[in-house]
Amino acid sequence: MQKQQLRLPVHSITLSSWQKKRFFHSKQQHMAKPTNVFVRDYLTDNGDVPNYGGLNLSPDIVPQLSPADPSKVQQLYGLPTYGQDIATQEKINIEAGQSNYIYMRAKNPTTASLTVQLSLYWSSGGTLQIPSQWINQQIGQSQQITIPASTVRAAPEPFIWTPLQLPDLGHYCLIAQVTWNGFNGITKATTFPNLAAWWTYCRNNNTIAQRNMEMVNVKPNNRVEWNLDLLNPDPNPLLHTVVAVCNVPEGSTVALYCSAPQLNPPISTGPVTILGTDNNQNVIASTMFPANFQGTLQLIFQPPGNAQPGLYSIVAQQYAASSSGKYDFLGSYTFEITISLGDDERKTLIVAHQHQLLKKLLS
Repeated sequence: MQKQQLRLPVHSITLSSWQKKRFFHSKQQHMAKPTNVFVRDYLTDNGDVPNYGGLNLSPDIVPQLSPADPSKVQQLYGLPTYGQDIATQEKINIEAGQSNYIYMRAKNPTTASLTVQLSLYWSSGGTLQIPSQWINQQIGQSQQITIPASTVRAAPEPFIWTPLQLPDLGHYCLIAQVTWNGFNGITKATTFPNLAAWWTYCRNNNTIAQRNMEMVNVKPNNRVEWNLDLLNPDPNPLLHTVVAVCNVPEGSTVALYCSAPQLNPPISTGPVTILGTDNNQNVIASTMFPANFQGTLQLIFQPPGNAQPGLYSIVAQQYAASSSGKYDFLGSYTFEITISLGDDERKTLIVAHQHQLLKKLLS
């Protein structure tokens, strides 16, 4: 199926020519330069307030269909690409049935380094979204970043909009917010009496931005994703290894990701092509887990278009290095996969999975 072109939803808010003339000529002298970290409402927004431009076109909310190499996030989504609306250029929509990876960036125009929190939410489509519609619909967890003076930084890892969170196909809005110590921004207790009041808040605060997106379904439905807990309950940092033992059709790809900033290096294998179904090919990633670490491993499986029907499996295993230099087996999670042929198309169905609780072996 040919990928759909990105279309600007009809509910995007812009000013008419007479409104622009009225606002920019009568009120321009009252606009103030930014004194705080901000996210843009549109590509040429320089953070001045009040803002009289569009409110639904933020280029600082960057949806992607796959996660980036963590070492290249700043290069791809930070200062080097700040002059680009990446999602529009790449014709990216939100893809149904899979995780979507949304990067977020902000600018610090001041002469001092500042630490802020970046948060991302979603809302159903509309002209302007009053916070009560989206404040309880956060995507991922807030990320704290420090932005040096007079520069741009992206959040170190994507906000992952998982298949379980995704709504039905249609128009939606992504809402980004910047907060910091002493400025809580929009919270669950914040109310607005009407849309006009919310519109005024957006005009007068450069810490919130929105981007209209479409939820589409143009990728094959046989891509499968799982999220698994990754744990290091030990009070000491330990070297951990995660192994995906693959008994899947030849030509399948399997990938492991965990971009938690506490990991050095992050887990990012990229798609590994499986050459056979003999259970001998493994996808392996090793990294140091901090003490008491809790994170999420994402395992992505994509069978080839000509996959033969049958029963297959992927076993995710976790090991930790012991003081003796050997590896202790901690536990595993087995995914049983059925690939069936029906209605002239191949369908992947997860029929069962077995979970062995993590249990560190006694030395």
